[in-house]
Amino acid sequence: MSEYEVAQWAIKQCNTVTDKPLFMSIGYYHSHSPLLVPKPYLDEFPLSFIRRPSKPSEGDDWDDLPIFA
Repeated sequence: MSEYEVAQWAIKQCNTVTDKPLFMSIGYYHSHSPLLVPKPYLDEFPLSFIRRPSKPSEGDDWDDLPIFA
């Protein structure tokens, strides 16, 4: 996943000892979309294992969630 690779690179740069000042500006382009999970992670938690949270007893706190949620 590209965002993970960017973060790992930035951490490595921050941990590099140098006598020069350091400035980094790091951007994440796809940190939340698309919502794709690599197959090994899906295999670790099959859908039959996952339970949806209980619906709130008062009001509908789910009415503002996007369809994929």
